[in-house]
Amino acid sequence: MCIRDSYNTSLVELHRLVTTTDAPPLLSMTQGVDPRLAAVIDKCLQRNPDRRFQSADELREALEQLHPSAQGAACLLYTSRCV
Repeated sequence: MCIRDSYNTSLVELHRLVTTTDAPPLLSMTQGVDPRLAAVIDKCLQRNPDRRFQSADELREALEQLHPSAQGAACLLYTSRCV
């Protein structure tokens, strides 16, 4: 399934929607997603940059709140500079 199928619209109309409106909330499009994760994803997809996470660290912190035992895991995977 592609995003176009989700909107059930033409490519021209899809372009207009993407450039003029926010994405619909993830939970309105699918089932079985943790609402907290859906909120993080929805924030990532905001058209207005001021409404998105302002840094990768802010996003990482939000994701770590979903699964506290994962704190530092991204650090270990992506950089050798972490303490």
